[in-house]
Amino acid sequence: MYCENALEAATPVVVDKKGESHALTSPLDEPRLCTRKDAAQFLKVSVNTVDRLRYRRALPYYRIGGTVRFGPWDLIEFISGKPVYPEQVIINTRRTLTKQELAQCFRVSSRTVEHLIQTHNLWRRRVGRSVRFLLEDVLCQLASDFRVAARAPASTATRHVLNG
Repeated sequence: MYCENALEAATPVVVDKKGESHALTSPLDEPRLCTRKDAAQFLKVSVNTVDRLRYRRALPYYRIGGTVRFGPWDLIEFISGKPVYPEQVIINTRRTLTKQELAQCFRVSSRTVEHLIQTHNLWRRRVGRSVRFLLEDVLCQLASDFRVAARAPASTATRHVLNG
C-alpha cells in the first residue's frame, strides 16, 4: 500500500544540468516498467548514457524475456541516492492483474508473460478459469529473480553522470 510518510522521507529532488530542481512526489496509478528510452527521458540523458550506466552496472535494471526494463523506483533511487521501494511509489500493491495487465506493466507481450509463467514459475493465483497476479507478489519476484543490481553506490554514479 502507498505510504505517504515513507515517500516524503525518500522524496528525491532532481537537479538538472541547468540547475532547476524538480520534486518527484506523485505516486504511480499504473505500475509500469520503463524502456531504455523512457529511462533516458526520466533521467534527462541520452539512451547511450543509459546503456553505458547499465553496462557499468551503475543503474539497476530488470532482464525480462530478453528485454531490458527499468523500475521507476530504481531511477528515483539512482537520482536521489536514497533507498526507494516500489511500495513507496505505487499506490496500490494489493491489486490483482490479469495476464494482459501484467504484460502492460512489464511492457512485454502476453506471450512473454506466458513464457515467464512456464519457465520462471511466475507467482499466480487461479480465479475460476482465469489467472490473476497479485502485484505485491510480482514486485517481490521481480526483485528476486529478474533484477540486475547496481554495483556502484547510486550517489557516486549520479554525480559522475549528471555533473559530467
